[in-house]
Amino acid sequence: MLLFTTLLLVMGAIASAVAPRRDRATAPPRDGRGAVAAADEPRRVEATLPAKGPVRVRVGDIVSLRVRAPGPEQIDVPGLGLSEPADAGVPAAVDFVADRIGRYPVNFSLANREVGVVVVGPAR
Repeated sequence: MLLFTTLLLVMGAIASAVAPRRDRATAPPRDGRGAVAAADEPRRVEATLPAKGPVRVRVGDIVSLRVRAPGPEQIDVPGLGLSEPADAGVPAAVDFVADRIGRYPVNFSLANREVGVVVVGPAR
C-alpha cells in the first residue's frame, strides 16, 4: 500500500511538471494608470553619514541611513526617537519612513557630536 501511494505521488509530480501552464502573465493595460501608480509609490533614499551636506527627503520617503563610526558608538536621531549601535567596520543601519516635516540631527551620543542631519520637506 505504501509503495502504491508513493508511486501515485511521483506520477502526480511528473504530470504537474509536464502539463502546460494556463496562468500566463499578461502585460498591464496601457491606459496610463501605470504611470500614476508609480508616482504614488514611496521613494527610497539611501545615504551614508558622516556627510558634508544634509540628507534631503520628503514626507513619505523611505530613508535608509548607514552611519560609519570610528569605534564603538551609539547613533541617535532624537527628533525621531531612533537609536542604533555602530562600530568601526560595522556601520549603524537607521531605517525609517519620513512622516513629518522637520530638521533631524544625527548624533554620536558617546562622543556628543553631530555627524549629519536629515531634512524632511513636504510631500509632492
